Amino acid sequence: MKKILALFSLLASLLLLTACYAKKEEVDESIRTTKALFKKLPFQPVKVSSDGSYHYEGGGAAIDLYFTEEDIQKYPILKYHPDRKGSKIEFYEIFYGERTADQLLDCLVDQEITSLIDEIEGEMEDDMTAEYQQKSGFDRALFQTIRVSSSKKVDDSDSLNKYLMLYSKFLVEFRKNPENHDKLKEIVQKMDKVDLLKWSFEFHSDQVLDEKNISEDEVKSRSYNSRSGDTEYYAPETINKYIDLGTFPKDASVKLYFKKYENVSGQVILKNQKD
Repeated sequence: MKKILALFSLLASLLLLTACYAKKEEVDESIRTTKALFKKLPFQPVKVSSDGSYHYEGGGAAIDLYFTEEDIQKYPILKYHPDRKGSKIEFYEIFYGERTADQLLDCLVDQEITSLIDEIEGEMEDDMTAEYQQKSGFDRALFQTIRVSSSKKVDDSDSLNKYLMLYSKFLVEFRKNPENHDKLKEIVQKMDKVDLLKWSFEFHSDQVLDEKNISEDEVKSRSYNSRSGDTEYYAPETINKYIDLGTFPKDASVKLYFKKYENVSGQVILKNQKD
Protein backbone atom coordinates (compact mmCIF):
# COMPACT_ATOMS: atom_id res chain seq x y z
CA MET A 1 0.00 0.00 0.00
CA LYS A 2 2.84 2.35 0.90
CA LYS A 3 4.52 1.59 -2.44
CA ILE A 4 1.32 2.46 -4.32
CA LEU A 5 0.96 5.73 -2.42
CA ALA A 6 4.60 6.57 -3.10
CA LEU A 7 4.08 5.83 -6.81
CA PHE A 8 1.02 8.07 -6.95
CA SER A 9 2.95 10.80 -5.15
CA LEU A 10 5.78 10.53 -7.68
CA LEU A 11 3.37 10.68 -10.62
CA ALA A 12 1.61 13.71 -9.13
CA SER A 13 4.95 15.46 -8.67
CA LEU A 14 5.92 14.75 -12.28
CA LEU A 15 2.58 16.05 -13.55
CA LEU A 16 2.90 19.19 -11.44
CA LEU A 17 6.46 19.74 -12.68
CA THR A 18 5.33 19.37 -16.30
CA ALA A 19 2.40 21.73 -15.76
CA CYS A 20 4.75 24.40 -14.39
CA TYR A 21 6.83 24.54 -17.56
CA ALA A 22 5.93 26.05 -20.90
CA LYS A 23 6.25 24.07 -24.11
CA LYS A 24 9.62 24.36 -25.84
CA GLU A 25 8.06 25.80 -29.01
CA GLU A 26 6.32 28.50 -26.94
CA VAL A 27 9.58 29.44 -25.23
CA ASP A 28 11.42 29.52 -28.55
CA GLU A 29 8.75 31.75 -30.11
CA SER A 30 8.84 34.10 -27.13
CA ILE A 31 12.63 34.45 -27.35
CA ARG A 32 12.59 34.81 -31.15
CA THR A 33 9.98 37.58 -31.19
CA THR A 34 11.68 39.37 -28.28
CA LYS A 35 14.96 39.45 -30.22
CA ALA A 36 13.15 40.66 -33.36
CA LEU A 37 11.62 43.64 -31.52
CA PHE A 38 15.06 44.72 -30.32
CA LYS A 39 16.51 44.89 -33.83
CA LYS A 40 15.54 48.53 -34.38
CA LEU A 41 16.47 49.65 -30.88
CA PRO A 42 19.84 51.30 -30.20
CA PHE A 43 20.60 48.75 -27.49
CA GLN A 44 20.20 45.01 -27.91
CA PRO A 45 20.59 42.16 -25.47
CA VAL A 46 23.62 39.93 -25.98
CA LYS A 47 21.53 37.05 -24.69
CA VAL A 48 17.82 36.28 -24.23
CA SER A 49 17.06 33.14 -22.26
CA SER A 50 14.38 31.31 -20.32
CA ASP A 51 14.12 27.91 -18.71
CA GLY A 52 10.38 27.89 -19.36
CA SER A 53 9.42 27.63 -15.69
CA TYR A 54 6.45 29.39 -14.14
CA HIS A 55 7.07 31.16 -10.85
CA TYR A 56 3.51 31.10 -9.59
CA GLU A 57 0.24 29.41 -10.43
CA GLY A 58 -1.35 30.68 -13.64
CA GLY A 59 1.69 32.35 -15.13
CA GLY A 60 4.70 34.38 -14.11
CA ALA A 61 7.19 32.85 -16.52
CA ALA A 62 10.61 34.49 -16.38
CA ILE A 63 12.55 35.88 -19.35
CA ASP A 64 16.17 37.01 -18.80
CA LEU A 65 17.78 39.77 -20.87
CA TYR A 66 21.55 40.24 -20.68
CA PHE A 67 23.22 43.49 -21.79
CA THR A 68 26.80 44.68 -22.10
CA GLU A 69 28.17 46.93 -19.36
CA GLU A 70 28.77 49.59 -22.01
CA ASP A 71 25.09 49.67 -22.99
CA ILE A 72 23.97 49.64 -19.36
CA GLN A 73 26.04 52.72 -18.59
CA LYS A 74 25.05 54.43 -21.83
CA TYR A 75 21.26 53.99 -21.72
CA PRO A 76 19.36 55.21 -18.63
CA ILE A 77 16.46 52.88 -19.33
CA LEU A 78 18.83 49.96 -18.65
CA LYS A 79 20.97 51.60 -15.99
CA TYR A 80 18.05 52.59 -13.78
CA HIS A 81 15.78 49.63 -14.47
CA PRO A 82 14.29 48.55 -11.11
CA ASP A 83 14.70 44.83 -11.91
CA ARG A 84 18.30 44.94 -13.14
CA LYS A 85 20.77 42.69 -11.35
CA GLY A 86 24.22 43.26 -12.78
CA SER A 87 24.02 42.67 -16.52
CA LYS A 88 20.65 40.93 -16.32
CA ILE A 89 17.12 42.30 -16.44
CA GLU A 90 14.50 39.73 -15.52
CA PHE A 91 10.83 40.16 -16.26
CA TYR A 92 7.74 38.02 -16.04
CA GLU A 93 4.91 37.28 -18.40
CA ILE A 94 1.62 35.48 -18.07
CA PHE A 95 1.95 33.51 -21.30
CA TYR A 96 4.77 32.42 -23.52
CA GLY A 97 4.56 32.80 -27.29
CA GLU A 98 4.68 35.73 -29.70
CA ARG A 99 5.60 39.00 -28.00
CA THR A 100 4.15 42.36 -29.04
CA ALA A 101 5.90 45.74 -28.93
CA ASP A 102 3.54 46.96 -26.22
CA GLN A 103 4.30 43.91 -24.06
CA LEU A 104 8.03 44.44 -24.39
CA LEU A 105 7.61 48.11 -23.52
CA ASP A 106 5.92 47.18 -20.25
CA CYS A 107 8.90 44.98 -19.41
CA LEU A 108 11.49 47.70 -20.06
CA VAL A 109 9.94 50.66 -18.24
CA ASP A 110 9.71 51.49 -14.56
CA GLN A 111 6.02 51.40 -13.63
CA GLU A 112 6.44 54.26 -11.14
CA ILE A 113 7.80 56.50 -13.91
CA THR A 114 5.00 55.31 -16.22
CA SER A 115 2.48 56.37 -13.55
CA LEU A 116 3.95 59.88 -13.58
CA ILE A 117 3.64 60.00 -17.36
CA ASP A 118 0.02 58.85 -17.05
CA GLU A 119 -0.68 61.70 -14.61
CA ILE A 120 0.64 64.25 -17.09
CA GLU A 121 -1.43 62.64 -19.85
CA GLY A 122 -4.43 63.21 -17.56
CA GLU A 123 -3.60 66.93 -17.52
CA MET A 124 -3.36 66.89 -21.31
CA GLU A 125 -6.78 65.24 -21.46
CA ASP A 126 -8.21 68.21 -19.56
CA ASP A 127 -6.49 70.56 -22.02
CA MET A 128 -7.89 68.58 -24.97
CA THR A 129 -11.39 68.70 -23.51
CA ALA A 130 -11.39 72.49 -23.55
CA GLU A 131 -9.74 72.62 -26.98
CA TYR A 132 -12.17 70.31 -28.76
CA GLN A 133 -15.23 71.78 -27.14
CA GLN A 134 -14.32 74.81 -29.19
CA LYS A 135 -12.86 73.18 -32.32
CA SER A 136 -15.50 70.56 -33.04
CA GLY A 137 -18.37 73.03 -33.03
CA PHE A 138 -20.65 70.76 -31.05
CA ASP A 139 -23.95 72.07 -29.73
CA ARG A 140 -23.57 72.75 -26.01
CA ALA A 141 -27.35 72.58 -25.61
CA LEU A 142 -27.38 69.09 -27.15
CA PHE A 143 -24.25 67.59 -25.55
CA GLN A 144 -23.82 68.16 -21.84
CA THR A 145 -20.44 66.50 -21.30
CA ILE A 146 -17.31 65.60 -23.23
CA ARG A 147 -14.83 62.97 -22.04
CA VAL A 148 -11.32 62.67 -23.42
CA SER A 149 -8.90 59.83 -22.75
CA SER A 150 -5.54 58.72 -24.15
CA SER A 151 -3.57 55.51 -24.49
CA LYS A 152 -0.11 54.56 -25.72
CA LYS A 153 0.16 53.72 -29.41
CA VAL A 154 3.14 51.36 -29.49
CA ASP A 155 2.52 48.60 -32.00
CA ASP A 156 5.82 47.97 -33.81
CA SER A 157 9.60 48.32 -33.43
CA ASP A 158 9.64 51.89 -34.78
CA SER A 159 7.04 53.23 -32.34
CA LEU A 160 8.65 51.21 -29.53
CA ASN A 161 11.99 52.87 -30.27
CA LYS A 162 10.44 56.36 -30.36
CA TYR A 163 8.64 55.82 -27.08
CA LEU A 164 11.68 54.41 -25.28
CA MET A 165 13.88 57.31 -26.36
CA LEU A 166 11.40 59.89 -25.07
CA TYR A 167 10.78 57.80 -21.96
CA SER A 168 14.53 57.85 -21.32
CA LYS A 169 14.57 61.65 -21.59
CA PHE A 170 11.69 61.79 -19.12
CA LEU A 171 13.53 59.42 -16.76
CA VAL A 172 16.76 61.45 -16.85
CA GLU A 173 14.93 64.75 -16.37
CA PHE A 174 12.92 63.35 -13.47
CA ARG A 175 16.04 62.05 -11.72
CA LYS A 176 17.76 65.39 -12.27
CA ASN A 177 14.87 67.60 -11.19
CA PRO A 178 11.56 65.93 -10.26
CA GLU A 179 10.01 69.34 -9.54
CA ASN A 180 10.46 70.62 -13.11
CA HIS A 181 6.91 69.80 -14.10
CA ASP A 182 6.87 72.00 -17.20
CA LYS A 183 9.88 70.21 -18.69
CA LEU A 184 8.41 66.79 -17.93
CA LYS A 185 5.09 67.78 -19.51
CA GLU A 186 6.94 69.06 -22.56
CA ILE A 187 8.45 65.60 -23.07
CA VAL A 188 5.05 63.90 -22.81
CA GLN A 189 3.62 66.43 -25.27
CA LYS A 190 6.42 65.43 -27.63
CA MET A 191 5.16 61.85 -27.41
CA ASP A 192 1.84 63.10 -28.72
CA LYS A 193 3.46 65.13 -31.51
CA VAL A 194 5.33 62.07 -32.83
CA ASP A 195 2.08 60.05 -32.89
CA LEU A 196 2.66 57.87 -29.80
CA LEU A 197 -0.65 58.67 -28.11
CA LYS A 198 -4.10 57.66 -29.29
CA TRP A 199 -7.04 59.84 -28.30
CA SER A 200 -10.65 58.92 -27.62
CA PHE A 201 -13.51 61.44 -27.45
CA GLU A 202 -17.01 60.86 -26.07
CA PHE A 203 -19.81 63.42 -26.35
CA HIS A 204 -22.79 62.70 -24.10
CA SER A 205 -26.34 63.96 -24.48
CA ASP A 206 -29.30 63.59 -22.16
CA GLN A 207 -31.66 63.88 -25.13
CA VAL A 208 -33.19 61.29 -27.44
CA LEU A 209 -31.59 61.08 -30.88
CA ASP A 210 -33.63 62.66 -33.68
CA GLU A 211 -33.70 59.80 -36.18
CA LYS A 212 -35.21 61.88 -39.00
CA ASN A 213 -31.72 62.73 -40.21
CA ILE A 214 -30.53 59.12 -40.24
CA SER A 215 -30.58 57.24 -43.53
CA GLU A 216 -32.87 54.24 -43.98
CA ASP A 217 -29.82 51.99 -44.49
CA GLU A 218 -28.35 53.13 -41.20
CA VAL A 219 -31.58 52.45 -39.34
CA LYS A 220 -31.66 48.92 -40.77
CA SER A 221 -28.02 48.26 -39.89
CA ARG A 222 -28.29 49.27 -36.26
CA SER A 223 -26.91 46.65 -33.89
CA TYR A 224 -27.77 46.21 -30.24
CA ASN A 225 -25.47 45.29 -27.38
CA SER A 226 -27.31 44.46 -24.19
CA ARG A 227 -24.08 44.43 -22.14
CA SER A 228 -23.54 48.13 -22.81
CA GLY A 229 -27.16 49.20 -22.50
CA ASP A 230 -28.65 48.64 -25.97
CA THR A 231 -25.96 50.58 -27.80
CA GLU A 232 -26.35 51.47 -31.47
CA TYR A 233 -23.57 52.31 -33.92
CA TYR A 234 -23.89 54.86 -36.70
CA ALA A 235 -21.81 55.85 -39.72
CA PRO A 236 -19.42 58.87 -39.78
CA GLU A 237 -21.79 60.86 -41.97
CA THR A 238 -24.31 60.82 -39.13
CA ILE A 239 -21.72 62.02 -36.62
CA ASN A 240 -20.75 64.83 -38.99
CA LYS A 241 -24.28 66.17 -38.70
CA TYR A 242 -23.57 66.95 -35.05
CA ILE A 243 -19.84 67.65 -34.87
CA ASP A 244 -16.97 68.17 -37.32
CA LEU A 245 -14.94 64.94 -37.48
CA GLY A 246 -12.27 66.67 -39.54
CA THR A 247 -11.09 68.65 -36.52
CA PHE A 248 -10.00 65.56 -34.56
CA PRO A 249 -6.63 63.77 -34.70
CA LYS A 250 -6.47 61.45 -37.70
CA ASP A 251 -6.75 58.18 -35.77
CA ALA A 252 -8.97 59.39 -32.94
CA SER A 253 -11.95 57.39 -31.75
CA VAL A 254 -15.03 59.63 -31.66
CA LYS A 255 -18.38 58.60 -30.15
CA LEU A 256 -21.66 60.41 -29.60
CA TYR A 257 -23.99 59.12 -26.89
CA PHE A 258 -27.74 59.78 -26.85
CA LYS A 259 -30.55 58.48 -24.66
CA LYS A 260 -32.36 55.71 -26.46
CA TYR A 261 -35.91 56.46 -25.30
CA GLU A 262 -37.56 59.00 -23.07
CA ASN A 263 -37.31 58.04 -19.38
CA VAL A 264 -35.10 55.04 -20.17
CA SER A 265 -31.48 54.87 -19.09
CA GLY A 266 -30.28 53.03 -22.22
CA GLN A 267 -28.16 55.00 -24.66
CA VAL A 268 -27.68 55.27 -28.39
CA ILE A 269 -24.03 55.48 -29.48
CA LEU A 270 -22.82 57.10 -32.65
CA LYS A 271 -19.33 55.80 -33.17
CA ASN A 272 -16.48 56.58 -35.53
CA GLN A 273 -12.94 55.23 -35.64
CA LYS A 274 -10.84 57.40 -37.93
CA ASP A 275 -8.01 55.56 -39.70
